[in-house]
Amino acid sequence: MGKDLLSELGFSGDASRLTIRSGEEISEAGKPTYSVEYKLAEDWAVIGEYDRFNDFNLMLKWRLYSK
Repeated sequence: MGKDLLSELGFSGDASRLTIRSGEEISEAGKPTYSVEYKLAEDWAVIGEYDRFNDFNLMLKWRLYSK
């Protein structure tokens, strides 16, 4: 389903680039948290989340070093 949705939105490529996490924590309003990560390249990713403080965040992540 995720791969089809990305294709419809104009994104193509490998479905393993998308990671969706739900309910890892509970927000202050009592709702589950959500996180969506889309890997742009090996070291770059865009992350959108609804966190435990009821905030929506959009981040650009750069992995500096990995073993």
